[in-house]
Amino acid sequence: MLYSAKRYFEGQQAYRQALQIDPSNLEAKLGEAMGYVYLKQYEDAISRLNTIAKQHPLEPDVYRAMMLAYISKRQVKPAWKTFLQYFRICMIKHVDPHAFALYLGGLLARRNLPRKSADKLLWGLWGKLLSDHTRTSYAGRAGIRLALEAKRKGYTGLAYGLIKMLRFIVKEGKTKKRLNKLYSKLKPRGLSTIELFFVLFRPIPRWSTEMLWRLFKSTPTVISKRTARFLYKKRVSPKLVLSMYLLSLKRAKKGMRPTRLSKRKRIGGNFGGGKGTASDRAAIIKLAAAAIKSIYRGDLKLWMSIHDPRGNKARYRRIFRNLSFALSKGRFAYFPSSRVNIKWAKHPKHGQIARYYFKARFGYGKVKFYYWKLRKHNNRWYMW
Repeated sequence: MLYSAKRYFEGQQAYRQALQIDPSNLEAKLGEAMGYVYLKQYEDAISRLNTIAKQHPLEPDVYRAMMLAYISKRQVKPAWKTFLQYFRICMIKHVDPHAFALYLGGLLARRNLPRKSADKLLWGLWGKLLSDHTRTSYAGRAGIRLALEAKRKGYTGLAYGLIKMLRFIVKEGKTKKRLNKLYSKLKPRGLSTIELFFVLFRPIPRWSTEMLWRLFKSTPTVISKRTARFLYKKRVSPKLVLSMYLLSLKRAKKGMRPTRLSKRKRIGGNFGGGKGTASDRAAIIKLAAAAIKSIYRGDLKLWMSIHDPRGNKARYRRIFRNLSFALSKGRFAYFPSSRVNIKWAKHPKHGQIARYYFKARFGYGKVKFYYWKLRKHNNRWYMW
């Protein structure tokens, strides 16, 4: 009560008095330690919490408090390690992690892990947050962020499903208002095959069956018998697969079509077909030739000049050094081809982009096709 009234010093003194009466009281220990956090004495708080953690090594509340202390001190890496300990103990003791801890865990994963790993954990942790703490404000925030992330990936069906599902669950005023605003901008759309596979297999930990069923019902998705069989073979919950298929049959009678994955077009990805002009094609061929020339001559200046100045220059230099080193050791070889293979696309963020495919050998393996990624900026093509 005193902490909520921002009377931090008095609150800490009250917890100390409680400890004098019962020195083994964990709640009083944590309350006193959190007093240091509120008073912005972070070193004392962390020191005290480490002592408590030694006394109570399997108490998740201790690690949650320690994570808050590290976050308050803006120490991201220790906070991430503490979250992992907290989550592991929760799983061991079969305790549901706190909503705020799950929300914070997703943000920390983004800051501490490579993009792909962070993506899996972000969707997994926030999916668990949506499943276990549906009506909390943290679930609403996480759901909005996931929907925006899905929209950025091109998964509009998934974004629509998340927003629609959360609209009827979240009660907080500001979050609900934002959900309604996002919902008004989205058109009803079912989950594509890739979107369905994404939510089923990508997140770590996996989304609960109940959560997946709610998402499926929120979208006008129809799965075919072939897709249902595939999901069953992949050990997706048979009950979930059967429920989705039976609902799909009802929807199919109303004229809805099952989602199919086109062989030519990758739904939700960067490349969706299209054609470039003859001048674009000539510019890209010239650019690729300059790239190979710069590698074989060791010309870093030329290499940097053909790369997009908006990109990561340190990354460009690192790639150049790696290729030059591989070439000097005989571990890289370029094989010119008479046939030029370029694929075009429209990217939602970068505009017109392309891939230039070429034959090469890395290491001592086989000759394979690789590609340069290119994008257009100010009517000029760059590698990126």
